[in-house]
Amino acid sequence: MGKQFAQLLQHYIESSGVKRTHIASVAGISYNYLARLVGGTRWPSDQVVCSLAQALHLSREQTAELLAAAGFTPPATLLINSEAQQISQTLAASVETTSRNDRLMQQIYRLTQEIPEKSLNPFFEEIRCFLGYARYKYVLSGGISPLELDRNRSRKIPPEMLFAQHDDQAQLAIIAQIIGELHTGPDETMGRTQDLTEDTLSAIDHLIGNLLSGEMSTTNYHPQLAIQTLHMLHEGTPWEIRRRIAEALPSLCCLDIAGSEQLMAALRTDFDERHGADIRRRIIEALPALFDTRVESLPTILRLLYPRSDDDIYVALAIVETCGDIQVKAKYFLEHRDNRIAPDLEKSIQRFLSESARIQRQMLVERDSIEQESLQFSIALHNLLPAPDTLLISLQEGLQSEKKLIQLVAVRYLERVLPLRPVEVLKLYQELLPKMPEKNVRRPVAKALPRLLQSLKETSLAIRALTRSVILDLANDPDVQIRRAVADHAMQIFSIDREFLLALLRCMHDDADQAIRHRLRPVSLRLAQVWLTWYAETAGLVDTNRHGQTQVLKQPFEE
Repeated sequence: MGKQFAQLLQHYIESSGVKRTHIASVAGISYNYLARLVGGTRWPSDQVVCSLAQALHLSREQTAELLAAAGFTPPATLLINSEAQQISQTLAASVETTSRNDRLMQQIYRLTQEIPEKSLNPFFEEIRCFLGYARYKYVLSGGISPLELDRNRSRKIPPEMLFAQHDDQAQLAIIAQIIGELHTGPDETMGRTQDLTEDTLSAIDHLIGNLLSGEMSTTNYHPQLAIQTLHMLHEGTPWEIRRRIAEALPSLCCLDIAGSEQLMAALRTDFDERHGADIRRRIIEALPALFDTRVESLPTILRLLYPRSDDDIYVALAIVETCGDIQVKAKYFLEHRDNRIAPDLEKSIQRFLSESARIQRQMLVERDSIEQESLQFSIALHNLLPAPDTLLISLQEGLQSEKKLIQLVAVRYLERVLPLRPVEVLKLYQELLPKMPEKNVRRPVAKALPRLLQSLKETSLAIRALTRSVILDLANDPDVQIRRAVADHAMQIFSIDREFLLALLRCMHDDADQAIRHRLRPVSLRLAQVWLTWYAETAGLVDTNRHGQTQVLKQPFEE
């Protein structure tokens, strides 16, 4: 029908002998808009058709014909004779056979004429989402809702096809399958504890997820978050919730210093019968971020660093490393700040340097010989940080040790060399993940995910390929805590590498862990929205020409 209208309009314009600029001016439209109507790339409203008819001095019969070609029923006043009536009936029959999709677009276009200018942008966004969903549901899935997909019909994708090129409809079908399976209800056999975790995650997961992905800023941060979270901790929360809170603390430090300090103090004494002092270790590892945000927090940092009862060797290793990290930062601060540092702050820094060194010595004295050796190895590696090549050699030797704690320390320090020697470190990760039986040795690789994501941004294809391989290994790790860490960072991967995110979702969307599935749902929906929006635009279902400007369309996975 659009082609029929464009051809008829062009015929009338050519027959009139009047310049298009004059016709556009008389009709009250722009010349560019008239050109798009003649080209068949824009849909006119009935008012525009009537204005054009007047500018072209068309007869009543010709006006009726032009309206019918545009998909509008001509007014009865135009159908005054049998000939016109016959024309109208013929064209009306033609209209009835045209695409319902075209009619819908005409209706939407007419609606845009009624929407106030200030509301047009959100209106277009909403219509774009509706059209994207409609295209998926009725064109690509035969009317099946994404939430009603039959999990039993899912087709497993072999690993070698994870990065294979697919046509657009295949990509959409895969995304739709993932969404459907992620929204499949939890197994009825899951215990009450898991149900409790799901309910609690539903209340705070969105907020923590925004912190972890960096999507929360001072503009959308609610100052009551820390207080409410602290109250929730006092009431008792599942371990997985506490873990995520601890993981989000470095990001929270940038938004709420006082709230972060309160949460760190509350979680510093955390102890779980199954997971031991794991939360404590994460609190210690978040302290450098607190120092980076506010040097004046050193007294709080020092209190949190002091050893506590039931601190295990993993907490001890974190304390030794963190002491070394903040010592370097504090010395640099003293050396590069002018002489106007407040006396109290300088005194606080000097006290920290003295006390943190004492804590490190205390840790060495109080541990047995095997644990003491790992702590000494950690301090030695920290001293080698200015010499990355030498450090890398020492790390390779540590990975070959038969002692688990020595291996653990080596893996922890690999993260620090990653930005400087990415290829070498990524290859070491690739080798150790499948071979290392101890999950506590593999977990530091998951801790390095923020830096791994930085490697995904590299221009080097080799580095990106190695990083993808390492993250996929983490996503398939038998340890659920490692897989949960990957799910924590899925939204960040969305903003970095959507093609890889799709491969990752295909690996993880049917994970047996409910918390992982819960975490991947918003990511998969965001990915589907991008694809469906792009589809609606490129299929011509949404008008991307706004105020005479053409929006450049790109494929959502384009690098």
